[in-house]
Amino acid sequence: MKHNKQTIEQREKERDLCLLIALCAIVVTVGGFFESRRHITTFCPQDDCSKVFQKVVYAADIEKNSPKGIIEKSNHPKQLALIRLKESSNGTNKNPNALHNICKAQGKSNEFGYGGMSMMICFDSFEESVRVVDAWLTKRDNEALCYYNLGIRKDGCDYVK
Repeated sequence: MKHNKQTIEQREKERDLCLLIALCAIVVTVGGFFESRRHITTFCPQDDCSKVFQKVVYAADIEKNSPKGIIEKSNHPKQLALIRLKESSNGTNKNPNALHNICKAQGKSNEFGYGGMSMMICFDSFEESVRVVDAWLTKRDNEALCYYNLGIRKDGCDYVK
């Protein structure tokens, strides 16, 4: 009986180590990703590793498609993250009269407050809202740079090309 208990404890330690290593694989680059898998299989029983690794890969894919992951792919990730936090508490503000909740009730999205309450703009998806607000910020960046260089307001000029 004691031998069986040690075996169970050993398997639990192996599983925990496997999980820890698999979770670390999330932060490695795609090129290093497969290299990490080789290392994982040396520490884990084959069946446990493949199951845990599949779950880790799935979790990493979900993260890329999360609001944070979508924002990270934009041209202005810091600005978008700050605007979303200030305008809708990252979409968690419970005020039913808040724009993001009005849009959510329609099956749409606007966690950035884009257009304000006077225009009540709702987007078909979170991705679309990120694209529109990101484009708006890019236009304003270009306008500011042209104004800085030329002293006139323009959407684009040679200075920003």
